[in-house]
Amino acid sequence: MKVKSFVKGTVSALLAAGVALSCASVANAASATYYPISSGVIENGYYRGSYTAAAKRSYITLSSMSHTTKCYAKQDGHSTEASSVGNPGMGCSAVQTGTDLTVGDYVRYVVS
Repeated sequence: MKVKSFVKGTVSALLAAGVALSCASVANAASATYYPISSGVIENGYYRGSYTAAAKRSYITLSSMSHTTKCYAKQDGHSTEASSVGNPGMGCSAVQTGTDLTVGDYVRYVVS
């Protein structure tokens, strides 16, 4: 009887810890999109980077020691966005050049 209670308690504690860890990971997930003309630093306790969204060039770089990062850059004149994915500890970056027009230009990131 005591062994059964011990096992049940241990399993419950491990499941609770797993749920708490997975919720913490989801809570740190984020995404953002930046439009021209802007630039800046991206900083959170879990990831950091920088971006420039300008008329002729869109550029973004992002890194995280604990999360997967995805970077996207889009400029007019291109049908698809430049993109890259970085595993935890690696980071990502994307750059694309275009014309003086800013219609459809942006940079964005996703942290998961």
